[in-house]
Amino acid sequence: PSRRWRPPDWSKRPVMHQPRLEAYEGGKMVRSMSLCGQISFLVGRHGGQVDIIVADPSVSRQHAVFINSSTATHLQDLESAQGTWYDEGGRTLNVPQLGVRLDGPKPTKLVEGCTIRFGTYARTVYRVVGLEPPKLSRWSQPHLCSCESCSYRMVVCGALHPSSRACSRSAIHLPHVSH
Repeated sequence: PSRRWRPPDWSKRPVMHQPRLEAYEGGKMVRSMSLCGQISFLVGRHGGQVDIIVADPSVSRQHAVFINSSTATHLQDLESAQGTWYDEGGRTLNVPQLGVRLDGPKPTKLVEGCTIRFGTYARTVYRVVGLEPPKLSRWSQPHLCSCESCSYRMVVCGALHPSSRACSRSAIHLPHVSH
């Protein structure tokens, strides 16, 4: 495209996930950056027009774009000459054909741990992580039991009260309140 790419109306900053882009060279992670700060991140070789620079002649000036929504991150190829390659398997070593080539103007929803190669750039493979929302554990009432060595009630949880003290079992004791 000859003009600067514009994000779609549905794009938003991520809320339910914390996407990160990791760069791998020779199978080892060498760089990492957050994809949370903006609604989209343009990838290409032209520093004046893109957010993520990939300095390689096989990468177009405006090559591809990461697009965030509140619950997912997408990748769209911007009609690049050498293509954007996407692998759901998450291979971090570069291979001649990494996954499938993204075609057309439709954004592809990314999955946790997927890898990407821009153009024929053989040195770096990019991996996207942090796409799944954090797993929340179900709340349950703290377990209460009687401590045999004193008149305190033992609470097995992570909260500390200023007047609490720890016993030899590394538990937290709170003063027993009689009714």
